[in-house]
Amino acid sequence: MKVEERFSGYREELRTLVAEIVSIERKHRFVHRNVRKDIADQINNLGNELAEKLAQQSGEAK
Repeated sequence: MKVEERFSGYREELRTLVAEIVSIERKHRFVHRNVRKDIADQINNLGNELAEKLAQQSGEAK
């Protein structure tokens, strides 16, 4: 699957996010945690980073 490189390093950030989600799921097998919240937090963090990078790129393009 090809993922658009929205900013430099985006694909690597996405790979890291997926690895973290898998890790959260594995840990959940042994320790009761709010998995949905943990995963949502990780996704929100990447979304915020994406928004910041796109805003920086937009500002630089002017």
